[in-house]
Amino acid sequence: MSLAPHWLSRDGYSFTSESCQVAKELADSFDLRVTLVLRITLFLVGSLLFAAFLYANNSLTLYHANARLLFKFNYLWVFMQSLTYIALHIYDLVRFSQEHSDPCDYLIPAWLSVLMRALPNIATYGQCWSMFALALERSVATYASVPYEQNSSITMGWFMVAAQVVMPLIWIYVLVADYNWNELKITCTVSSTKTNGLFQVLTAVLAAVEVFTIVLLCTLFIINKYLQYESNRTLNAPNKLGHKFQLMENIRAIRLLFPINIVHFLCFAGTMIAQPLNNKLSFNLSPRDYSIRIETLNFLPIYCVLMPVVLWYVCRKYSEYRRGPNPKACSISDCPQVRQKETEIYFRQFDKAINQPNKRDSFIGQCSIS
Repeated sequence: MSLAPHWLSRDGYSFTSESCQVAKELADSFDLRVTLVLRITLFLVGSLLFAAFLYANNSLTLYHANARLLFKFNYLWVFMQSLTYIALHIYDLVRFSQEHSDPCDYLIPAWLSVLMRALPNIATYGQCWSMFALALERSVATYASVPYEQNSSITMGWFMVAAQVVMPLIWIYVLVADYNWNELKITCTVSSTKTNGLFQVLTAVLAAVEVFTIVLLCTLFIINKYLQYESNRTLNAPNKLGHKFQLMENIRAIRLLFPINIVHFLCFAGTMIAQPLNNKLSFNLSPRDYSIRIETLNFLPIYCVLMPVVLWYVCRKYSEYRRGPNPKACSISDCPQVRQKETEIYFRQFDKAINQPNKRDSFIGQCSIS
């Protein structure tokens, strides 16, 4: 029979003597230091690879203005996730590397615990909603291809960006609404004993959103390929090429989105499955080992490294189609003077892409982000 925890108080905050002991064990743990250093390294390497990729491919001019905006915010979420996790792990590394005569000095206030963990969580949730927003934007582009291409308004894009920010904030608010703000914490967390079940439900909802996004992208790819086949068979006049342009843009965007959605889902869902499974199987683990394993079973650093690699591979597959006119000079939606010669531009852009002999199609067969 377990004894009730012995609660203590300091500066208006409550804590248990057991919490102080666990914090001291974490401070003495070599495994925790190795885990934090490895995670910092992975996030840092991922950020550098992603920055190098964006430097080499610094334009999205061939996409609609809404798609460009949503892609940029998706990339911004990735950077925010890496930077906030690096800050979190450096903070924990420094905190547990200090020497304290009183082990209770390792504990941190609840507000600081929530702040340090909420920022990377917001970035992670924002990525899920960002990819969902991109799939919705491509749905609109598929449903009304020519009118959508001719409309340069980005109102819909900004509305989707606002939703990406609001939804993660709502998620965090739901988790901390019943939080005990007068307690000292061992580790940085937004969940507590009372909200742990709710946290699992919210995470499962986000995983379901990602599954729906992947299914939607597959459906859109099939629809756009069918429409492309029909347009190649029936639309030949120069003034009908706007429809072909939007179909090509849809297919390129989907081929770019699909692999990174799959990689993110595998890392995010892997974390979602591994951590609850760890809760079920780790009933005999010490609190110290449990805290270390929770960080180890968070696979998001792997996504930050894999995403730029996948993007580079997808875009390299399409490199042969990027030779030709300067994309900025061929941006039909941005340059009024170019719009006057859109027929000529269409023919130049699609001489290889549309009218060439059909090649074997794949989800990662084409990409044009520069």
